[in-house]
Formats: sequence, structure tokens, C-alpha cells
Amino acid sequence: MGPIFKYRFAILPLVVLIVATLILWPLNGAGPLMWDDTSNIFANPFYLAGLWRPFWYETYFGLFVPVTSTVWYWLYQWGDGGAFLFRILNLSLHLANALLVFLILLRLKSWWGVESWIGVVFGVLAFAIHPMQIQTVAWISGGRDLLSSYFALLSLVVLFFGQGAPGLILIFLFFVLSVLSKPSAVILPFVYLLAGQMPVKFSKRQLYFLVSVSLVASFWLAIVTRSAQEDYLIPVELWQRPMVMGDAFLFYTLKWIWPFPLSANYAHSPGVVLGSWWRMGLGLGFLIFVIAVAAWGIKRDRRYLWGLGWVVVLLPVSGIVTFAYQRISTVADHYHYFAAFFVSSVLILKFDELKKSIWLRNAFVGLMTCLLMVWVYQSRARVQVWSSNLSFYTDMAKTAPDDYATAIGMSAVQCETLKEFDEGLKWTEIALAARPLDISAIANQAYCYLNSGRYQRVVELEYLVDQLNAEKLQAEQPTPYSSVLASIGMAYFESGDPESALQYFCDSSRILPGRASYMRNLEIIKAYLENRGLPAV
Repeated sequence: MGPIFKYRFAILPLVVLIVATLILWPLNGAGPLMWDDTSNIFANPFYLAGLWRPFWYETYFGLFVPVTSTVWYWLYQWGDGGAFLFRILNLSLHLANALLVFLILLRLKSWWGVESWIGVVFGVLAFAIHPMQIQTVAWISGGRDLLSSYFALLSLVVLFFGQGAPGLILIFLFFVLSVLSKPSAVILPFVYLLAGQMPVKFSKRQLYFLVSVSLVASFWLAIVTRSAQEDYLIPVELWQRPMVMGDAFLFYTLKWIWPFPLSANYAHSPGVVLGSWWRMGLGLGFLIFVIAVAAWGIKRDRRYLWGLGWVVVLLPVSGIVTFAYQRISTVADHYHYFAAFFVSSVLILKFDELKKSIWLRNAFVGLMTCLLMVWVYQSRARVQVWSSNLSFYTDMAKTAPDDYATAIGMSAVQCETLKEFDEGLKWTEIALAARPLDISAIANQAYCYLNSGRYQRVVELEYLVDQLNAEKLQAEQPTPYSSVLASIGMAYFESGDPESALQYFCDSSRILPGRASYMRNLEIIKAYLENRGLPAV
């Protein structure tokens, strides 16, 4: 017992890393998902064209994340467009974040005068293996959250362990890297203010200077992000937002304790909350409850002030301000990734608070042990869900069967993977009902009709395509737009009209040059025309 207790500093993080790795390792053989991985990375027109500099002066996909986009670009190049390096990056970042959390919890344990290591043990394990955390790692596009959290935690490590001007410069550097990895980190200056209540080695003057400079950078990035998402924001009245925010806090609280069911898409939009009086009341009531508990806890024990960081870091994505993803859902597991660190911090205080009652302490240890076992089980199950498009969208259909995003994914899975074309077409109709003239839904519909031999139905989609803004689609959604054109071209070819087919394939290849499938189809059409003495131009 003695030697083990002596070397727990090294043993504890090692055990945590091994457990987390064993849970997540099966994903290293999994490919990317259609759930934004394609748009963000594997069909990103900048990556296909071999470009990375544009990410440093313009937004993409509604976000200004040049650090993440640059890292992804080089992984895309080094890995020849495969998913393996992205999987390794996510796993490595998560393990590194767990180690950083461990270091910070050690410092908090020392500052708060906590003798027991139990809170640190459960805190690090909760951060590393909770199913909501695992889903962030399992999603390749979740690399934004992981990278941003990595730099945010590094800034806190320097804040807690460093001092002087070099420390301030490092903190600000990590802060900038964090917000340029994902904009939601703009809230970090307020976390630094909370950290100022700790016995850090930076003076109040130095901290206020750091916060002031960081807020200026945050304000600029918030404007950039807001501008990029302007066309995708949904209107929510100011008086309604506290109810949406309270509902989000309640959601994360319940899912953290009992993560069943989990989903990549909860379809938990403001309309869902505001369309139900009981949801509105529950959300507002829970928000008041959170405020009351926070005030009571802080008054009783000032150390709980640090726990307010959970509320603070969730604010940008809580619904108090509108953001683009709210069209699909206000809440998402990956939004809670960094916030989980503050839950881990509070666990230290909770165990310390129970030290006076052995019975209560043992009961709490038993409860946390049971929860950890449940979390490991659910994490393993979620890894399987995120391993393929089929398992992913089939699972999503259980929680959000009528949602647009679910319908888009299920239509692709039914037609491309299962070859159930009629079922796939039903899902495209659900998607088009939610968003008429949506190019992704039309592309999936064209694919289903084409591969089921209904060529005339594909050709009829010309009418819908002609109503769309071609220039805007080519700039913002080149992949589904070029896919529609390619499908119409092949339908014309199969219908005995190679001249029209050639025109559509030329347009499709022009939008996404170098795509092997489109270029191959173009060569087929050209050969067909040449064999019949027709001009292949």
C-alpha cells in the first residue's frame, strides 16, 4: 500500500489514459461520417485544391477557426485524405487534456486544503471516460472542441503554475490559439477572473490587464463569427432566451448523471422548448434553481465559486445568444466537453465536504463507482455507434426521426449502403418537407432515383435545380450541387441522350475538378460520342 500511495501521482493518470485508450481505440479503423466530416474536411474544396491560407482571412462553414482548419489541412495532406491521422489526433488531444485536467486538479486540491485523493481520482476519470466526452472524441469534426480545450487548459495550467510577464504572454498566446480553434472559447477571460480568486502568483493588476486584452480579442472574433452565421440564425426573443438557456443547463445536468439516451442530434431547438409551456416553465425554474444553489453554495463555501465556470463556459452555446447550430439543436454533447472540467473540480470539494461523515462519504463513493461503471458501458456502446454511417444514422433516427439532419443522413444510408431506394426516397421527402429546395436532399433524391433505374425522375429534377442560385451553391455547397448535376448527366446518358449528358458532366467536373468518379463518367460519355462520330466537346 505504501509504495502505491507514494507513486499515485504517476499511477493515477496512467490508469486513466489506459482506460480511455482502450475505450476509444476501436475508432482508429473507422472512416469519416457524413455528419459534417465530409463538409469540414474530406470534401472541403480548399483541401481538395491544396489550399490552407484562405482559412486565415475568411470564414468557412459559418466559423472562423484557422488554427483547426490548418491542422486539418496538413493531416489531410499527410494522410492522403484518409481518416486515420484525424482519429489519432482526436485521441491524442483527449489524453493530453485528461493529463492537463489532472495537473489542475492537483493544484486545486493543494489550494483548497483537501487531503483525500478520491475526488481527484473520480474527477479525472469522469472527464476522461464519460460518454458525452467520448462522443466528442469519436466525431472527427469534434477535433475543434478538443483542440480549443487543449489550449484553454494549457492557459489555465500557466495561470495556476506560472508567474510574471512571460506567464502572461503564454496565457494570452494559448487563449488566442484556443479561440482560433473554436470561437466558443471567447468566454475564457471570465474564467480567468474566477481563477483570480485563487492564490495565483499573478497580481490583480496583471490579471485585469490579461482579461482586458483578451476581451478585446474576444469581441472581434464574436463579430466575425456572428457575421459568418447571420444567414443561419433563427429569431429568439430576448425574454425567451432565459428559458432556452435554463432548458439547456437542465439537459446537460441530467445527461451528465444518466447519459441515456445519447445522440449526435437531439433536435432540441428553441422552437421545441418554446412550443411547450411545461418546457418553458421547467427551463426557467431550473435556471432560477441554478442561481439559488450557486449563491447558497458560494456563501457557505467560497471555494465553490470556481464551480461557476461550468455556467460561464456554456454561456456562448446555452441559448442566451443565438447561433447557427440552433436550427438543428441548442444542445450537443461536444458543447459540454470543456465544461466537464468544472464538474470534475467540484467533485473534489464534494468529497472533502463529506469527510466528516464516513457513512455519507462511503455512500457517495459507492454511487460514483456505480456511475463510472455505467459510463464505461455507455461509452463503449457509443464508440460502436460512431464507427459507421449506418450505425450512426440508425441510432440518430431513434431520437430525432422527423428532423431534417436525420432525414438527410438516413436517405444516404438507405440508398448508398442498404440499397433500399424506396425507403431512402421517403427520407428525402421528409428532408424536403423541412427545407424545400434543399440541395443536399435533392442530391440524395437524384442518387436514389438514378440507382433504382428511374432515369426520367432524375431528369425531372432539372426543374428544381433551375430554381436554385447556381453561383451560391458552387461557392457554399459544391459537393451536393455537383452530385446532382452528375446524376442528371448519367440519367440522360442512360436515357439515350449523350449530348445532354456530356454538358451536365462537364458542369459537374468544373465545380469539383479532379473527382475520380465524375472524370470517369465524363470519359465514358466522350468515348460514347466519338464512337458514333459525334463531337466530344
